[in-house]
Amino acid sequence: MNALDLTDLDENIETSSFHHFSRVDNIFCSSKIADENQIVELKKYDIKKVIDLKLEDETPFNDRERITRSGLDYIYFPVSDLENIDFESLQRFSEHIESSDHNILIYCMSANRVGAMLSLYLSKICGHPKKRAIEIGSKMGMKRESLQEKLKEIINYEETAI
Repeated sequence: MNALDLTDLDENIETSSFHHFSRVDNIFCSSKIADENQIVELKKYDIKKVIDLKLEDETPFNDRERITRSGLDYIYFPVSDLENIDFESLQRFSEHIESSDHNILIYCMSANRVGAMLSLYLSKICGHPKKRAIEIGSKMGMKRESLQEKLKEIINYEETAI
């Protein structure tokens, strides 16, 4: 996988199935998958791999079974709290992204964790400036201010930092 093109960004894709759906390069980010129509829509965007950041009990819809049955690769990578993400976990997350030659989707309930994980990946693995990584993560779904503040603490972000 080549380096992500952060200028290739669509932060609000119009879709009838998702509450939140965005894209940076080949990475699509969304809120929860809760019905078959959403899975069908993923195929329209040539998405081949799906990374689920939710905890198992967050939704009654069996997305793992339905996504797998549809022929997409399903990766379960639960994130309950950013503070629990150590470098080894972040490295495993990056391997899931970088091992794909196709479009991928990363999702959780609201897309907040998706944006946060993407920010961590961009800053700590890809080496992008912290400010830009947070900006991209926010555009991809990290809207909750408390999560943004926690992320800033984790990556040692200072307002004057680039």
